[in-house]
Amino acid sequence: MEIKRYFSVLLALALMLGLVTAMPLTVSAEDANTLTAAIANFDHGGTGKLTAVVSGSAVTVTGNVTGVTNSLWLEIDSGVTVIWEAGYSGAGNDVRSCLIFLYGSGAFEVAAGGNIKNTGYHAIFSEGVAVTVSGGKVENAGGGCAIYSEQQVAVSGGTVSDSSGLGYCVIQAYSLKMNGGMVTSGGEGVVIQGGSINISGGKVENTGKGSAINGRDVNVSGGTVSAKTGDAIYGSNSVAISGGFVFAYGADIDGVAGLWLPHYDEPPENVGDAGIINPPVKRVPPEISGTAVVCAWNQEAGNTAYTGGTTANLTASPAGTAKWGRNGVQSGISYDNGTNSGFFSVDGVTVAEAPALSSMSNFVPANSYESGQFTDVDGSAWYSNAIAGAYKYGLMKGSSDTAFNPTGNIKVAEAVTVAARVHSIYSTGEDNFKSSDPWYKVYVDYAIANGIIAASDFTDYNRAATRAEMAYIFSRSVPEFELTPRNIVNSLPDVNSGTPHYNAIIMLYKAGVLAGNDDAGMFSPGNNIIRAEAAAIISRVILPATRMSGKTFGD
Repeated sequence: MEIKRYFSVLLALALMLGLVTAMPLTVSAEDANTLTAAIANFDHGGTGKLTAVVSGSAVTVTGNVTGVTNSLWLEIDSGVTVIWEAGYSGAGNDVRSCLIFLYGSGAFEVAAGGNIKNTGYHAIFSEGVAVTVSGGKVENAGGGCAIYSEQQVAVSGGTVSDSSGLGYCVIQAYSLKMNGGMVTSGGEGVVIQGGSINISGGKVENTGKGSAINGRDVNVSGGTVSAKTGDAIYGSNSVAISGGFVFAYGADIDGVAGLWLPHYDEPPENVGDAGIINPPVKRVPPEISGTAVVCAWNQEAGNTAYTGGTTANLTASPAGTAKWGRNGVQSGISYDNGTNSGFFSVDGVTVAEAPALSSMSNFVPANSYESGQFTDVDGSAWYSNAIAGAYKYGLMKGSSDTAFNPTGNIKVAEAVTVAARVHSIYSTGEDNFKSSDPWYKVYVDYAIANGIIAASDFTDYNRAATRAEMAYIFSRSVPEFELTPRNIVNSLPDVNSGTPHYNAIIMLYKAGVLAGNDDAGMFSPGNNIIRAEAAAIISRVILPATRMSGKTFGD
């Protein structure tokens, strides 16, 4: 018995000695100052140097080290935060083959400038330390995880990735909160795996064969979650999507996100203490609410070319919230549900611009107009209906809330503005112009870009516009084929081939947009045009039914 006890003691001592020999160097943190000195003196086995600076309870690590061969163990005490802004790459040598091993009850943050790249198994392994990624990059180029944590992980910026395609997950955490940054993988593993997973912003994607999120309780209230082949979200207890955009390939949204729960058609037979191995499961749809958009693309349909604004091979919940679209040179999906709107690029598809909405039917009332709204517009005046129309269709505004100033001159800038609005509504159905300095610059730029005017036409946009200039500008606000002739113009009393903008004037007379100041068709091309006249002309441009017809001018 004594001999057995003696050998037992020797065996225990031998095991302890072997364990101590196998353990990597450890940086203890009785306080921030101790931790600072220990990090700076750590023998990482690579090339380069780490520098640690203490400020209060925070330790900031900078520098650059490559070819790391020794695992850095950091014991971070409660109240101490290590802010990592250093470059650090290689493979550790502890039993977990991790670059950085964290224990204690403090905090570890990867910030802007930090770049941790693992070629071993895990980049960061945490037993009790909360890990935050606010910037920089954590990359797994080995076979494990970029971050493996038994505590909470928070991602608010930067990138956490698996570039090996071999890792079983990018982040494994007891709980995870993400409101920014990106977590991405192109492999067969899961991007984020854990217990409680809350996504309120940022981007989670798997462009490989694996899933994006596998968790016990998954809550998505913002950001984007996507998977190319696997599930976007796989839950075992609850999945709630109240915001953001969730996307995956599949014939319907049942393949995008949901729960896999044990399911038995009949009660299982008594299988003893071992329980049931691999019980049958059923798919349960997620809870979708709020401004969330969940979308599936049926890639197996074989189509890769789509037209913007259509929903071919797309299924979305809520219905109609996702359509094919373009963002610059990118093709993908445009989504919109209340305050949640955006664009998601889809590789391998080509989306053609939707056919222009060019149509006179795009002109619909945008404002309400009541008789007496402008105190200086008499309801019996010849121009009252024209002013009501120009205001109601959003083309002209009053000089104040209660006055229109019908006999006031209209400036060149105002004429160009009205024409730009007409052209935009006709072409796209929308009138969305941002503010500029001076205020009319955005309209002038649009008019030049769309051929309404030339850059050399006007040098002073603040002067009064003439009637001939108004005819020129307004005649180019819609295509010429929309100004089909309905009158005959042989001649006009004060307009000839030498009159500025002669062709535009004649075209508008023929189209019934202009009629002149008397029965003979006197036009007064050099006179300033007043606001009431401008309202009448532009109203006839957008409302063909109000144009005059069947008249002959001149012998």
